[in-house]
Amino acid sequence: MVPMTETTPHHTPSPTPPVAPKRYGYRVRDQFGQHFDDPWDWLRDGENPEVRAHLEAENAWADAITAPTREAAARLVEEVKASTALTDVTVPIREGEFWYFRRFAEGQSYATHHRAPVERDEAGAPIPLVPTPGVPARGEELLVDENEWARGQEFFRLADLYPSPDGRLIAWARDTSGDERYTWVVQEASGRVIDEAVAGAGYGFAWADDSQSFIYMGVDDAWRACDVWWHRLGTPREADELLLVEPDEGFEMGFAPSGFPGHVVIHSSSSTAGRAWLWLPAHPSVRPLPLMPVRARTLVTADSAGDRLFIVHTGLTQEGSLAQAMLPEGGSPEALARLGVPSSSAYSRQALADRTPGTPLPEDEPAPLTPFESWEPLRSPGPGERITDVEAHAHYVALSLRSGSLTQVDVWDRREQAPTWRRVEVDAPVRTITTVPTPWADPLRVEFQSQTVPPTVAEVLLPNPAPASSPESTAPENTSENAALSTRILRTHEAPGWDPAEYVEERVWVLARDGATRIPV
Repeated sequence: MVPMTETTPHHTPSPTPPVAPKRYGYRVRDQFGQHFDDPWDWLRDGENPEVRAHLEAENAWADAITAPTREAAARLVEEVKASTALTDVTVPIREGEFWYFRRFAEGQSYATHHRAPVERDEAGAPIPLVPTPGVPARGEELLVDENEWARGQEFFRLADLYPSPDGRLIAWARDTSGDERYTWVVQEASGRVIDEAVAGAGYGFAWADDSQSFIYMGVDDAWRACDVWWHRLGTPREADELLLVEPDEGFEMGFAPSGFPGHVVIHSSSSTAGRAWLWLPAHPSVRPLPLMPVRARTLVTADSAGDRLFIVHTGLTQEGSLAQAMLPEGGSPEALARLGVPSSSAYSRQALADRTPGTPLPEDEPAPLTPFESWEPLRSPGPGERITDVEAHAHYVALSLRSGSLTQVDVWDRREQAPTWRRVEVDAPVRTITTVPTPWADPLRVEFQSQTVPPTVAEVLLPNPAPASSPESTAPENTSENAALSTRILRTHEAPGWDPAEYVEERVWVLARDGATRIPV
């Protein structure tokens, strides 16, 4: 035994951690011939006083165990705060006639959401807004103060915020329990709430063109996104109508506003396959139209460019390929709506009160608009590449990929007479780079960062090309012979007290034990 001395650390015996008792028969399940009786399933019930007592006992035990680290933890918090810009503002994004952005203020735990009117130059082009931290912009309005909404709550999160097409309303998702089941709050710009009937929703939201209704995602007991519902402002949740269902428990749905404002692409994917539908915001009651059915070993992600889809898929190679598929009737929402099936009150929540989430709707879908046979190959992956995503805009297509294990963004300017792919280059050779969502007609933005470059948002500079004679008939080449695309820095995240000159960043390749496989370090 080592004798105790003045320099030997003295450890106070740890309190005994609380152990939840086993309780059988609380929630018994029989599925697929298997009997399952979880003895700790009773702990799921957050309203049970015994569960709360057990959690409080666990917290007390954790406090006692971590007490010796309290001082070090407080010191670390202060060090992080010293390297953080506590008063800051995000890069504005234009939606309609307003710039939308968030502000952060020292002493506040949550962000505030703002907008300012778009000002235009003599040619009518929008003048970019460059807000200053802590200084209001001309005409700036406060939309949502998260600090006020979080007051008195043990937990608060604002997940997404969507301005309505007419610019009059704001919809945002509120979570006050931490279970990621959201209530959609719809308010006027003044802050007056006009609708919060939709509760228990998952991720996914899109406005109808008339700003009077929207679609949202429903989830099942396992929090699987499986239903798409249509809600009209001012009506109870029981009147919401079911538009689309994913009955296969191996698949999960997802959607967000597409590049082209007249279409919303809804995806459903498993780990190996996927399918998609098209919802028409101009005809919100029409059920989403099927784009492509499930195809074995083919994952898909698609974005609409109005008259066509751009599709990244694994149908030809697991490294991903890019294709395009022309939509019927030039993608006209009015023409496509005539192909669809309108919803009705027969599919309201009230009428389907006894329905289990994920239960399929009657099989009355029309034929797929863009079956696999209609896809035109545009780009296959080069050596060491993996194509992962695509975004369509009015004048360009942005392709996300990995090349040499680094994230990259390649751009095809669709106005060019001889379309080619150009890579976005930034002043950070060892970095991550992603696209930033922007409106249909606005320039492409990217965000990048590395060990020596703080998070930076930049606008991609596209040259002014000659008008395209027939972009539909000419597929772009796999790689570009033209110069890479440069960027214009919009904002670099401030990091007080941090000097990048004190750090060296390099990328080294080593060979694996097989002597052939190269691995980046």
